Amino acid sequence: ATGTIDTAWSVFVPGPVTALAALSGGRIITGSSGAATNDSGMRVFSSSGSTVGSFPTGFATGTYGNVHFIREQADGKILVAYTTGSGFTPTYAIARFTSTFAFDTTFGTGGIVDLRQNFDQEVDPNRGIVGIHAPPLVVRNVVVVGSAPTAAVKGYQRGFDVKTGQRKWIFHTIPRKGEFGHDTWLNGSDQYTGNTGNWCQNSADPELGLVYVGVEAPTGDWYGGARPGDNLFGESIVALDVKTGVRRWHFQTVHHGVQDRDIPCAPILCDITVDGKKIK
Repeated sequence: ATGTIDTAWSVFVPGPVTALAALSGGRIITGSSGAATNDSGMRVFSSSGSTVGSFPTGFATGTYGNVHFIREQADGKILVAYTTGSGFTPTYAIARFTSTFAFDTTFGTGGIVDLRQNFDQEVDPNRGIVGIHAPPLVVRNVVVVGSAPTAAVKGYQRGFDVKTGQRKWIFHTIPRKGEFGHDTWLNGSDQYTGNTGNWCQNSADPELGLVYVGVEAPTGDWYGGARPGDNLFGESIVALDVKTGVRRWHFQTVHHGVQDRDIPCAPILCDITVDGKKIK
């Protein structure tokens, strides 16, 4: 069949559009860089293109101002991941809004969860960037958030309650003493090594209750002399229990990586058949 696609309507949105989502009732919400406009650029349009709502200004502004992710929840609340700020002090956060686009004050602190906080480490405000490169993943009412950190920060993985913003779990991508994999960091190198973040998108199997996380290389992408050992969970795919953050299994693609072989994209999930048996 052949045909044409005609423009139903168009509208000007200040700043480059960085996130887009369909809401109930045929509405569309856009998020854009607030660096140029000094506001979040988040606006709501009807199915005919008329503006029917806007979000509070000033929460995704500055040099780093960007909206990364928008999703409407089953209860009508709207979850947003964004960056705000300039210089060396950007804030990386997730926020929840009511159906009327006001901050949901029952979530986090005043509707916001600052990802620099409750991170099991001190984040240097002058050198430490947490970073969000990929949208969070919402599975079984848990918001799974990765990070794209600087070398001064360890890229731990976290899960938050989608309704309250409370941290449910944290997974240390550089294991601490007593945790599985700590013995793969020799000479105390786990103490001063950073990165091992999760900047790619993740995958999840809601039926199994697992989220599959791709982890980048540790600090010193091309040099490993300061971190002897296999360096778990650098350059690994890690399957985590989405409710608890407990590691179910992992596969390290490169042991002691020195060629920056980060996991670059979400793992592909599929069912296969081996000897007539279906394997999930």
